[in-house]
Amino acid sequence: MQTTVKVASMNQRIPAFLLDCITFFGIASLLLQITTSLMSDGDNLLETLQDIGWQMRAVVMLSIYFFSWFMVFVIPAGRKGQTFGMRILKCKLYDYDTLSTHPKMSQLLIRELFSISLFLPPFAVFIIASTFMDRSHRNILDKWSKSILISIRKEDLSSTDSF
Repeated sequence: MQTTVKVASMNQRIPAFLLDCITFFGIASLLLQITTSLMSDGDNLLETLQDIGWQMRAVVMLSIYFFSWFMVFVIPAGRKGQTFGMRILKCKLYDYDTLSTHPKMSQLLIRELFSISLFLPPFAVFIIASTFMDRSHRNILDKWSKSILISIRKEDLSSTDSF
């Protein structure tokens, strides 16, 4: 049985990802600022945290980035099938096999871990080019994670593409 849906276009994918990145960097920088101010002010515990060295500071910074990434990309997509950017640009993430459920957490982790590679220009070009070259307009991240990003705009629901 062939199901007909409107796959999200690049006009939805790229701005949604950029909005998510802005949200991610905003939350991460806020948490880093709060942590830095706590580590540099008064209390004995906080003074000891300040004296621990660059290794622990690196661990704290990476933990904050990972926590922010998880809160912006993975949890919203797992709960509702949409990140902040996807919600604004009217697209939703579904499991490719069922087209009725949101992806499992393992699928989301695969998709979102590899989406970090979009910050490296050679990989970003490869991922974007794979979206243009594929007939179904699914990028390599969607294929690896067995998910699909579907447009839920009202005007797109009337005219659909099949794959």
